[in-house]
Amino acid sequence: MQPFSLRRPRPGRIDASTPTNFEPANLVDLDELPDRFRRHRLKARIGTGHDWYLRARDALLAGTQFELSWVSIEGADRPFQAGQRLTINSRAWPLWISAVLLAMLAHVDVLLLGSHRSDEEVASYGAAARLAAVMLFPYVVANAATAASVAELYAQNRRRDLERVVRRLTSLVFAVTLVLALGFFWAGEALMAGIYGEYYRPAATVLVVLAAGQLAAVASGPGALVLMMTGYERTLMGLTLVTVAVLLGLGSWAAKFYGALGLAVAVATVQALQGIGVMLAARWRTGIWTCVKVA
Repeated sequence: MQPFSLRRPRPGRIDASTPTNFEPANLVDLDELPDRFRRHRLKARIGTGHDWYLRARDALLAGTQFELSWVSIEGADRPFQAGQRLTINSRAWPLWISAVLLAMLAHVDVLLLGSHRSDEEVASYGAAARLAAVMLFPYVVANAATAASVAELYAQNRRRDLERVVRRLTSLVFAVTLVLALGFFWAGEALMAGIYGEYYRPAATVLVVLAAGQLAAVASGPGALVLMMTGYERTLMGLTLVTVAVLLGLGSWAAKFYGALGLAVAVATVQALQGIGVMLAARWRTGIWTCVKVA
């Protein structure tokens, strides 16, 4: 199967004579797709769903508009013309905003602490936060490995298969993350002193608190990925906006009155609540659970 053609939009009207490098792929009955993707009762020769969303994700990095070429559409109430452009700016910009906000969440805690506390306390907190971030490596790798499968299974309306894949992978990632968290709990002081120096040994308490927040977020599963890869990027954007607002308010208050440890508690709490919120949103929008499979 060859992917959709990716071309920069040209000025003027694009009609049926517009050349494409797209060969018709597998025949998909739109009756089998989710209702929100079905505007007409028709059969269309399109590429698999994950290509569509991967192109959308790539647009965030390219910073440009792109189009999908639809061909050989039959039986539509309002027939499309071959080569008709379907721009997806409306899907790309919520993802871009979410990516910016998630990057902000990863660093705003240090900025909040720096605005209220000494450089020494900020350094101790930053060292603990960097070490705690190691716990997210398995989570990030798993998300990258399953992104295409999430979009493909959802486009094929195989919800139960999708839930089974996501929850099994979440359980595996949670097991690996739990081992790391236990290591931080039992040997946090030794790790901080061995990696950063004896001065940072007291920051082990901050490390344990942040690790607990990371563990709770991992246990909730890749709800953000599911929302992004199934067409609910605006829901994800809204949840991320709320998360940033809560962290800015709660984190600033905690850093001012309780220092590094108070900020760590605030960050861990927000991470846990964000994971739960995204998990519930994924359940509401797609009908699947993303959390750890207990039994």
